[in-house]
Amino acid sequence: MFVPFVRESAVYFQPYYFDAYLEVTEELTNDRTLFTREFSEINEWRALSQSFGFNGNQISKLEGRISNLFPFLIGWNFFQRFVGLDLSTSTLVPAQSVHSDNNPWDMTSPKFWEQNGDSKFYTEFNDSYPFQHNQTKDMLGLLRKGEVNKIFDQLVLLSDDHYGSNNGIDYHELKRPYAIYNWEALFHSVALLADHLTKSQRFEEAMQWWHYVFDPINVKGDIRNVWKFLPFRVTDSKNILEQLFNSLDPNTPNEEITAWRDKPFQPHVIARSRPTAYMKWVVMKYIDNLITWGDYLFRQDTIETLNQATQLYVLAGHILGPRPEIIPKRGKIQPQTYNSLLDQWDAFSNAMVDLELIFPFSNQIAVPQVISDGKPHYINVYGFATTLYFCLPDNPKLLEYWDTVADRLFKIRHCLNIEGIFRELDLYGSPIDPALLVQAAAQGLSISSVLNDLSTPMPNYRFNYLLQRALEVTSEVKSLGGALLSALEKKDGESLSILRAQHDTRMQNLIMEVRNQQLEEAKASLDSLEQNRKAPEHRLNYYLQLIDANVDVPAVDVAFTELPNPIPEIKQDGGLKLLPPEAEEIKKAKLSADLQIAVGTVETLASILSLIPSFDVDVKPLGVGGGFTIGGNDFQNSSIAVARALQIGVNYTSFQSSAAARKAGFTRQQQDRILQANLAGHELMQIDKQITAQIIRRDLAQLEIDHHQIQIEQTQEVEDFTRNKYSNEQLYQWMGDRLKDLYYQAYSFAYDLAKKAEKVFRFEMGLSTSEFIKFGYWDSAKDGFLAGEQLYLALKHLENAYVANKPHDYEITKHFSLQQVNPLALIQLKETGVCEFDIPEESFDLDYSGHYKRRIKTVSVSIPCIVGPYTSLNCILRLLKHEYRNSKIAANAADYAKKLEESDERFVYNPISTTAIAVSQGQNDSGVFELNFRDERYMPFEGAGAISSWRLELPQEFYQFDYQTISDVIIHLRYTSCEGGATLKTAAIDHLMDYVKNASELSKREGLFRMLSLKHEFPDEWYRFLHPEPGVTNQVFVLGSLKERLPFFANSQKVSELKIQSAMLFVPPINGFTVSLLKSAQVETLDANNAEFMVQLEPGAGIDQLQQYEAIDLDQHFTGLWALQVNEPVPLTRDMLQDAWLVIKYQLNLQ
Repeated sequence: MFVPFVRESAVYFQPYYFDAYLEVTEELTNDRTLFTREFSEINEWRALSQSFGFNGNQISKLEGRISNLFPFLIGWNFFQRFVGLDLSTSTLVPAQSVHSDNNPWDMTSPKFWEQNGDSKFYTEFNDSYPFQHNQTKDMLGLLRKGEVNKIFDQLVLLSDDHYGSNNGIDYHELKRPYAIYNWEALFHSVALLADHLTKSQRFEEAMQWWHYVFDPINVKGDIRNVWKFLPFRVTDSKNILEQLFNSLDPNTPNEEITAWRDKPFQPHVIARSRPTAYMKWVVMKYIDNLITWGDYLFRQDTIETLNQATQLYVLAGHILGPRPEIIPKRGKIQPQTYNSLLDQWDAFSNAMVDLELIFPFSNQIAVPQVISDGKPHYINVYGFATTLYFCLPDNPKLLEYWDTVADRLFKIRHCLNIEGIFRELDLYGSPIDPALLVQAAAQGLSISSVLNDLSTPMPNYRFNYLLQRALEVTSEVKSLGGALLSALEKKDGESLSILRAQHDTRMQNLIMEVRNQQLEEAKASLDSLEQNRKAPEHRLNYYLQLIDANVDVPAVDVAFTELPNPIPEIKQDGGLKLLPPEAEEIKKAKLSADLQIAVGTVETLASILSLIPSFDVDVKPLGVGGGFTIGGNDFQNSSIAVARALQIGVNYTSFQSSAAARKAGFTRQQQDRILQANLAGHELMQIDKQITAQIIRRDLAQLEIDHHQIQIEQTQEVEDFTRNKYSNEQLYQWMGDRLKDLYYQAYSFAYDLAKKAEKVFRFEMGLSTSEFIKFGYWDSAKDGFLAGEQLYLALKHLENAYVANKPHDYEITKHFSLQQVNPLALIQLKETGVCEFDIPEESFDLDYSGHYKRRIKTVSVSIPCIVGPYTSLNCILRLLKHEYRNSKIAANAADYAKKLEESDERFVYNPISTTAIAVSQGQNDSGVFELNFRDERYMPFEGAGAISSWRLELPQEFYQFDYQTISDVIIHLRYTSCEGGATLKTAAIDHLMDYVKNASELSKREGLFRMLSLKHEFPDEWYRFLHPEPGVTNQVFVLGSLKERLPFFANSQKVSELKIQSAMLFVPPINGFTVSLLKSAQVETLDANNAEFMVQLEPGAGIDQLQQYEAIDLDQHFTGLWALQVNEPVPLTRDMLQDAWLVIKYQLNLQ
């Protein structure tokens, strides 16, 4: 059958017939012509003697011949466009299908026909399928309203047939006319968009889009309802692969595996036939979105984001379910060779073999089948089982998800960051400027991106380096923008060149039509001339007959001999040039006129003579004579006789004149006939010349046609070359598309670098906000043109602001002795190898009250101890928390301290990149080989707040030296600060005075301390203490004046009062150990009986193996001498007591 597939104006079909077919992929044009090209080898309807193929650009002949287009039936699962064969014109035409007996494929009818209001495609096999999308109108309406989400609700109403299903179980997107569109709309496009949103760190939007396909949150009823996409919801996804491989038979091909082998790098080929591949991919992508979202929040490292990340990881864990169990092998596979498995290979190059079962992993049944002779008999002894020779490997990508989720949850639950480092988080996160959020929203930025920018760690490189890098990348962005513009211009140029070539080819074809018409016109003109030649030829023959010339009419291209036509001498008469007969005619006419005048005169005289009377005259002289009568009548008659005689002369001369006139006429007639004959002869010669010229024109027109045909072919070659050359429109289109992608990626990279540079700018300048790098440089409507230039200008403004406003802060070095800052931490370090301690702001105010913006430049460590030769002192110094005062606003001492019950915006926490160093020397070791402040990277801890918490870690598994020899830990802290003015200084001093006054109210780890090593600071007394005189039961350790052991500032003149608040003694474990603290004015009176002050130290919590004895709320002045008295039944010896440490917490009041 043919299953058509229409996209606006394109007909597809699913070929179940195969051997050779026409595969044409061009779109139908407006006149519904898919592809038109003559093939002389089309010899019958629906039959080809030659197969053809289409490579996307041109159709060409294929190797091999076929007898019929549809030789036999197979099930191919993809569509090809179908074209009909019209033998009347020997052309390929689109299949415009209305079935009829006489004309199976009507080439003029519409592509589909209406049946009961639905569009159908009718095939030769009487099968019809819907040829329209019944939800198109509703979807277009929702799209115009902007209600894209409701489109999915509309598409849910589609039936199985719309997804390419024959039986409601197996779905294939290429099996129905509109199935692929529904798959694209409801699955592929959603997955593409969701994946893009994940990569753009818009995780929540990505999850919303994934929920149109897979929604594990809002599940009701059947578990399969997690799938919103119908083909996935009804697909049975259990053990698909196992069923597939177990169903393979040896030496039998499999359609799905064959398709995979033919196209191994096209995963959609497999997924279309096995939708579970799509389903697994969707679940993995959904989990990727959750884990990436959780990591995104985890890296922000705040309490709020950690809670959110935990929920995402837990959700991912719930979707994954329990980790797959590792099933042990049931038996052992006997080693095989290729030859031994030769007859067992299936389509997947695997083989089913027997297992060598080892008890108890046999498939032996436990129920006896027959009991004979009192013994159970089973069907078999050990049983037989089969398995695939090559196992099915696990999906390592899928198994990684359980490891990743477990790793993230373990780190969160054990107070580790995403790198696995322990840290303590602040109760409140970084302060957020509401105006910044409003500005970001106005610029089109997402709130999450702004919050992420606040919480991300600082780059490890300084501003100048990052700025130069940002400028370099921005320059590349500008270059890519120019390259993109050039590619688009070249593409337009190539498009214009192709258009011009097409127009030129079309114009040349039109000109060819004109040339052909000109040739026809030349031929017609030649025929006309040949017809026109007959008229002068007839005239010439006629005149030759009239003049009785013995001359033949000349044939074509025969020269004509002109007939002689002499002209007699011309007479002149009264200015007229006359022929002799004409002159004779005029002469005789004049003579006749003169005679006529004489006739008239005589006749007039005769009339006058008639008036004379008659009289007789007799003449008879001899008598003989005669007589006559004479009168007027006689005279009249005689005159009339004369007139008559003259009239005869007139008539004669008139006759002569007429004869001369006739002669002149005949002469002229003869001359005219000869002239006409000559003219006709010359006209024949002229027409012959015209015929010759017209023949030349005809030949020239034909030559022009031949030449123009060559020009057309050359123009076509130019068009083909322009269209098919390497640097054609498609190349520049590809370059434009790639450059757009690269341009945007480069811009995003440059923008991120610019934002990092601005963040470092704020970091180094101590600013909370800045507005140099703004959002909106990229205009998608203009393909981002000039975005690089705008970003480059913003970076230059940033550079100028840095140069103009960079302050010169105070550079200070301060040394912190752990023995003074936190002696308990020093004891803990010696005992456990790990300690934590704080450096409060008050420690810095002791040196420079009124300073703020105290930021670490570098930290180095010195650990005085005894190590062996070639032994390094290895430890890790880790920064746990840090902050600094960023505001000089403090009204008084109460307002100076940080407010712990709420977020105090005066104190700033800036994430830094390096929060730990490895110390290997132990003497002013900064953890770097070369301490260079001009390094491109920040030094360890650089930029962190000086108000900080630290952890010092010595190796705890393998001791390189005796930690008890550590006498102190000195932190050399170099920092910068700014002067805050008189108001801040006054508030700082007042707060410091209150701080030292209220030392007793502070915790055990805060306040003023002094730790005394009894062995090292009192060596003589230590010896006497461990070697008492015989008989002495109470061993007394004389401390002397403790005031002298305090720092210098505690003994200054401004100290008005100095008191001991508490005392703690740390000793190794000793059974029955009791100790008291004594004070007396004289050394000799230092005993329990006469001491001025005595208090027994009570057992405390201790540190690791050390016992702690403490006394709190002593409130005793330092005046006098102090001692420790040990009440021990057995005297303490050197072996029992290696060392002891006395920690004194004191309080002072200033004047």
